[in-house]
Amino acid sequence: MKTLINTIIAVLTLCALTGVNAMELRSYGFDGTVRSAEQQRALEEQIQLNRESSAVQKMGVDLAELYHEHQQYQQTADAGVTSFQSRNTVNRVVDDYVVIDAVSTSADTSALVDELKELGMKNVGAAGRIVSGLLPITSIIRLADCQSLAFARPSVARTRADPNRRY
Repeated sequence: MKTLINTIIAVLTLCALTGVNAMELRSYGFDGTVRSAEQQRALEEQIQLNRESSAVQKMGVDLAELYHEHQQYQQTADAGVTSFQSRNTVNRVVDDYVVIDAVSTSADTSALVDELKELGMKNVGAAGRIVSGLLPITSIIRLADCQSLAFARPSVARTRADPNRRY
């Protein structure tokens, strides 16, 4: 009986902390069995990742991975490490900022420019529906809140070894 009460308390606490209902927890594999703290933490992380999936749709997997990589760096940074370096060398990272291309939902990019500046973007430039600039890595997760953003991705430079060759 005590185990059942503890399980119910755990379910209600998890629901309160994550904002999901008990039926949603069951779909994530929480079926009332007692789990270790590590298993419970993994379950909570999975729920959070699924909640962030709408954000991932806007920011893309590359920016989501960069954000989480930067979070891990901040938690484990040594005093001797001077600046963050991404393991993904395609991401252009400069002093905890990443160069991104953000695509507006409309032809008028002024609303998107304003939203991105509120997130701390600097060196902002727009061409057509694309807005580019340096976004703080800590603001990547907040891209999901931009109403005028269709999607964003890391800005990648394209070079050609032979300018006469047609691709």
